[in-house]
Amino acid sequence: MEKKKALLIVNTGSPTAPTPEALATYLKEFLSDPHIVPLSPLIWQPLLRFVVILFRQEKAAARYRAIWTAAGSPLVTTMAVLTEKLQLALGAEWLVASAMRYGEPGIKNTLDALRKAGVREVFLMPLFAQEADQTVGTIKDAVLSNLPADSFARLQWI
Repeated sequence: MEKKKALLIVNTGSPTAPTPEALATYLKEFLSDPHIVPLSPLIWQPLLRFVVILFRQEKAAARYRAIWTAAGSPLVTTMAVLTEKLQLALGAEWLVASAMRYGEPGIKNTLDALRKAGVREVFLMPLFAQEADQTVGTIKDAVLSNLPADSFARLQWI
C-alpha cells in the first residue's frame, strides 16, 4: 500500500566520520551556507578553505571522536531512533523519514525517495528550539530548491 502522507523531520547534520577529511567536507558544506556565514563568497570562500578548514578540521575531528559511538554519529543515530518511534506512533498510513540539512541523509535524496514512494503530502518538522534564518530558514531554502514544482500535492511546515 502506498503511503500518501509523510512526516519529514530535519536536523542540522553531522559529518560522516570523525576524521579530518570528513570534517573538512562537513565544514565546507555547513560554513558555505549564506544563512550561516553571510559574507561575500569572494571574501569568505578563500578564508574558509585555506584558513578555517585547515585549522579546524583536526580539532573538530578530535571532538567528534570523543562523542562518536559504535553506531556512528550521536545525532544521526538519535534521529534514526526518533524516526522509528514516530513511525510506530503514526502508524501505517504515514511514512516517517529524517534528513539532515548538512551531511547525510541529505534533504534532496530524502525528498526524492519520498516522491518515488508515492507520497503526495509532506509535513516538514525542523527540530530546532527556535525559528531563525540560520535554522529553519536554511532548511526551507534547501527543501524548496530541491523540489520540482509538481513534486507533492501538499508541502506543509509544522
